[in-house]
Amino acid sequence: MSDSLDDNYHTPDETLLEAASGSDIPIIVRINETYQNEDYDDSGWFEDGLEIMVEGVRSIAYARIRVLDVHNEKDAQKAHYDDFVGERQMFLDQVYLIPMNVPLKLKRVTRPGKSTKYTSIAQVIEDMPTKLLVHKDVISIPPGGGQNTLVPANTVLTVKRVFTCSIDTAQYLQCSFQSKHVSFKDTLRVQFSAIGDDSLYTMRYLQMANVFPTVFEFQNPKPDDVVHYVNYEANVALTVAEGPLELLGTEHLNVVIAWKRQHEAKSYSTLVIPESRARTLMVQKQHFDDKFTKNNYMQRKYTACTHLDFVSDKLYLIPQDPPNAVCLKSPNLFFYDPKACRLRVAKDGITFNPSTDEESYDSDYAEIAPPIPERIPIICPQASEIAKKKIGLFHNVHMEIKSLFKKRFKSRRRKR
Repeated sequence: MSDSLDDNYHTPDETLLEAASGSDIPIIVRINETYQNEDYDDSGWFEDGLEIMVEGVRSIAYARIRVLDVHNEKDAQKAHYDDFVGERQMFLDQVYLIPMNVPLKLKRVTRPGKSTKYTSIAQVIEDMPTKLLVHKDVISIPPGGGQNTLVPANTVLTVKRVFTCSIDTAQYLQCSFQSKHVSFKDTLRVQFSAIGDDSLYTMRYLQMANVFPTVFEFQNPKPDDVVHYVNYEANVALTVAEGPLELLGTEHLNVVIAWKRQHEAKSYSTLVIPESRARTLMVQKQHFDDKFTKNNYMQRKYTACTHLDFVSDKLYLIPQDPPNAVCLKSPNLFFYDPKACRLRVAKDGITFNPSTDEESYDSDYAEIAPPIPERIPIICPQASEIAKKKIGLFHNVHMEIKSLFKKRFKSRRRKR
């Protein structure tokens, strides 16, 4: 990094969240690694001295999901590939955030590994299936009084919600059939069974239905739906999305949005940094003498960095323990080429002006890092047996080598 550029960073240190919350965005900041919180991994996105362009803070609606096992191993292998079940088991019970506005269609399904027959309302509340078949007449007694309702055998009930009555503090399950709404106390003995629901829904519909937890499965997610920058993480997101998931709830998360120059690809990646993580990163703003100089600098180095709507409606995972930052590929800058059997690759013609005032933070790493295997979807005719190898062992080796490199790279920078 040249002395002239370093001289522009004479502003006081502040957290990334503080800088991103100012009135002067977009801004250019430099990461100060001295204050980096080692409890976070972030896959090395925040090296000492890294420059990023910060767009500001956004509130994005996310769904909190848990990864569940498949319903049938043989069916899952047939639908995907031989090692799909083994790969997916590496992520069982992991909890992630995914954008609520993902437009993928989904079906509400039964919970894997659990009986579909219920003898009490408490069991139904635990599983929260979508629809119930009544096998024996049952009486609905509304809490707090009111008219009892007979629900005859062979009635199909649609599960609506669980609520607590202030009178007896008991839990009640509310269902509907025809135009009627009925409620059942959690201690009531019943003869119900869960049945399938062939209707197609979206994540937004599940949020409006407000029935949590809900078990669902996306219908035919594609590699083109995923926007993770690293191929391994894109593979993980696709593997997670291709099986049963449990919707635990929804939340709005404040995130800092920033752009990072990617020299190897001669393009730009998009950083989504949760508020809690942005509080642990110390930065310095780059000083500009006037707005013209600032705008000219951003136009020269970040001219292609526009269109951020995809961070709200494309498929990616934010880990929850802790809520790490993620690095994404904008669909405007990267495309999926099904003929080449690849994940997203950089588009040609992107304006990327090289600068002598900055170093490539990727060049040294690219020399020693092992190649990340690209996932070949089952729809691709060029799929080979090599693409079906488990990614677990490879990922562990990849992460160990990357960790060793980060230590080596830091020591080299300090020697400079």
